Amino acid sequence: MANREWEAEPMSGDPLAGDRWVDDRLAALTPRSEWTPDGGRTLARLRARSLAKTRERAMAARRWMWTTLVAASAGIALLLLPASRACAEQPGRCVQRVLGVVGPASHSPAIRAVPEIREPVPAPRVSVSPAPAVNIPVSFKEAGAASAPVSVEIYIDYACAHCEAFVRDVVPLLTEQYVATGKVKLLYRDYPLPTHRYAKVAARYADTAGELGYYEVAMKQLFATREVWSATGEIGAQLAEVLPADVMEKLRDRMQNDPDPDSCLSADVAAGHADHLDRTPFVVIAAGGTRQAIIDGPLTFEVLKRNLDRSALPIAR
Repeated sequence: MANREWEAEPMSGDPLAGDRWVDDRLAALTPRSEWTPDGGRTLARLRARSLAKTRERAMAARRWMWTTLVAASAGIALLLLPASRACAEQPGRCVQRVLGVVGPASHSPAIRAVPEIREPVPAPRVSVSPAPAVNIPVSFKEAGAASAPVSVEIYIDYACAHCEAFVRDVVPLLTEQYVATGKVKLLYRDYPLPTHRYAKVAARYADTAGELGYYEVAMKQLFATREVWSATGEIGAQLAEVLPADVMEKLRDRMQNDPDPDSCLSADVAAGHADHLDRTPFVVIAAGGTRQAIIDGPLTFEVLKRNLDRSALPIAR
């Protein structure tokens, strides 16, 4: 619109002159073809618009700075707090709890997940053939009737050559004439001498084999191979020649995992101290609450028989 000054004309006496004047003024309001924009006003508008964009950028920068600050604070808080399974599974909810931010309320009631209950799956049935029954006595070191009035206790050392000869030559006669007839109950006791390096280990093997029902088999094999394992210490290898493979596996397992492998051995050694044992083999005859050690001469069957027959013990003849 052109910058045109309007000139006021005096009103004449013509009654239509006022209307023509108004029409002329209105016609003058029509933009001319040579109109040019107002540069000052345009520059002012551009500056105002630039200022508005600058303010928007400043606000966006402030929002980004606060967002970064909140995220960093949340990360530090999570590092300082002990991690929990809930935070690991739902980190967003954990951050909200740390910062105290409460999300929009849900109109649905809270539902707690219930773990699925599964019935145990029965193990498949395996057909196992029953193992042959092994007759394990109450005390595997005992032989003979429990009601026998007399007990003959024999202290042995598996590395002792005299013990080997006594068990091989005397015990069979004692068993035939006294144990099998119900007159005497036989009891073996371990007493490994400290001078025999592997005697204590051999006693452990024998006792463990006895717990599995193979005491007599192990005892005879230990005496039969005494010279071999006394020199090498390979006791298990000698027993493996006469014991079944599954028994040897159980025997080795017990030898390795038994928390108190010397419980039986310790009881026998304590009894030997009480009987004033001074050598092996050592024999004690017990009956009626009395104990009599055989200390006269070598332990032949005749010496043992004479002590049984002449004693005041109730030996049935």
